Amino acid sequence: MHTAGIWGRSMDRTQYAAARASALARMLANAEDVSTGQLSTLVCSLLDVAGLSPEQRLDVLGGAFVSEAVRPHWATDATAEHAHAALRGGDAELADAVEAVAQVLLGRAESREDARAALAELEKLLAGK
Repeated sequence: MHTAGIWGRSMDRTQYAAARASALARMLANAEDVSTGQLSTLVCSLLDVAGLSPEQRLDVLGGAFVSEAVRPHWATDATAEHAHAALRGGDAELADAVEAVAQVLLGRAESREDARAALAELEKLLAGK
């Protein structure tokens, strides 16, 4: 286990990441002119605390990117198609990026589903022998 010492106390890597994320969040909550770099560090710290795998981190960040890009265009009565069309009308390049990331995320999710189904079938076959 990796430990870090702070003021005579030691904590493991997870505890340190949680303390760091908490401190960053408190520091940035009321700060003016927070930089993108500082916010990126906070997000990465939160992902560290969550203990996500690299693949899960990409899924979370990709999903957040898609959500944040479409959110301003998503009214309560709008459909996904209308929200995306509004995004495309305002920023075609961002809409292209959203489409690309969404396709990657969907493909990854479908691959995981297919893998689970294949493993389930394999388990059935092995259980039958």
